[in-house]
Amino acid sequence: MDYKTFFSRKAEEVAQDLLGYFAIRKNDSGIFAAVITETAAYRGGKITPARQGMLYEPGRIFLMPNRGHLLLNIACQGDMPACVELREISFPFALASPPNFPRPRRTINGAGTLSKFLELDAQMDNTLLGDAFSISDTKYKTGMTSRIDTTLEDQADNLIGVYRFS
Repeated sequence: MDYKTFFSRKAEEVAQDLLGYFAIRKNDSGIFAAVITETAAYRGGKITPARQGMLYEPGRIFLMPNRGHLLLNIACQGDMPACVELREISFPFALASPPNFPRPRRTINGAGTLSKFLELDAQMDNTLLGDAFSISDTKYKTGMTSRIDTTLEDQADNLIGVYRFS
């Protein structure tokens, strides 16, 4: 995938298009892949120290600190502060496990939980997608994309929309 081209578009387009692709993490433990099933698009708003990553070059990982967590985002657009937050990943197939070994959850949700689960730390902030963390070139499958109601009072002032894959 040409990350610079893919992420140099409007955040709401990127957020919807990412649904169904695999998020791939390579580290000392091996290779892990899961389908991206929920994203959120952010654009503009007041640039605070925590939101500096919205100014990164499109295709760069932006780990936004929030309440003791690092929220997994990818900078996009380029002409204004914008990013897409990865909020949920799912395992599309049953994972084999030995007897008496707990099976992994089928869904991991919450941008901070994702960062922790994928073992992404502050050192990965402002790095290009690539070897350690990447997005697949092809989708697992195409599906319906729906926009989730975002009228909650505690939402960020620059939230454009939350999108779900089904």
